[in-house]
Amino acid sequence: MIPVPVLNEIVEKMMKYGNILPLVRHLNYPAGMTVPTSTLEATAKWVDEGATIAADGKKTTSVAFAGYQLAAAVGLTFQAQIKSMAIFEQALVQDVSKAMTLALEEAIISGDGTGKPTGIIKATPAAKLTTKAPDYKFLISILKSIPSAYKSGSVLVMNESTFLDFAGITDTAGQPIAHVNYGIDGAPAARILGKPVVFTDFLPSLDTAEAGNTVAFAFDMSKYILNVAYAMDLVSYVDNATRNRIYQSIGLYDGKVVDANGLVLINKAGA
Repeated sequence: MIPVPVLNEIVEKMMKYGNILPLVRHLNYPAGMTVPTSTLEATAKWVDEGATIAADGKKTTSVAFAGYQLAAAVGLTFQAQIKSMAIFEQALVQDVSKAMTLALEEAIISGDGTGKPTGIIKATPAAKLTTKAPDYKFLISILKSIPSAYKSGSVLVMNESTFLDFAGITDTAGQPIAHVNYGIDGAPAARILGKPVVFTDFLPSLDTAEAGNTVAFAFDMSKYILNVAYAMDLVSYVDNATRNRIYQSIGLYDGKVVDANGLVLINKAGA
């Protein structure tokens, strides 16, 4: 009998993730933290000498952060522990951390705030635009909708398929308005009219989105705070009843947009 060779590698379905988490602002405070926010209420006025100067008020509110528990666990059966290769155990550890990251990034984008962080697209935007087949004029309207004070730090976040729809748009001179440049490390850097583009699979593409769904947004990602009350850990233990080896991870998080004044949502228009 000739033994069947087995490659020491596990093939798993690939997903795009890890692009969003590094961009948001991370804090490490116990659950219950509040972030004060306010709006500039003072208005300077030209007055005559000796005239009474009225004092303006300054309103202050706050954004409160809870602590929502995120957990992932995967088990390796007793027989699998005996028969499987070491690479399989390594894959399980990677799967747990990947699952936690995927859940966090999805919540940052679209979480409903019930038992999880509140997503960016759930915040009240400064502007909301709709499109079914974007053109050059529509892209200009996106940039116009971003307040000047928020333009420098903002990026465009969308599905890569949506970016390719934009990449096919040309200006009046026939030049494409979307570009992908490759740096010295070979990593692509996508831009639309000079604005950096961040890809995520947690937004639907223009092709698959239903009417009213958010397909992209412009936002300064540092205006989203992810508070980590307890950082993601990883423990391994044996379930005595089944002899399964369990790999488990738990973290305590909450996240919210603390300044939505520069947020622009792009939704798919109806028929």
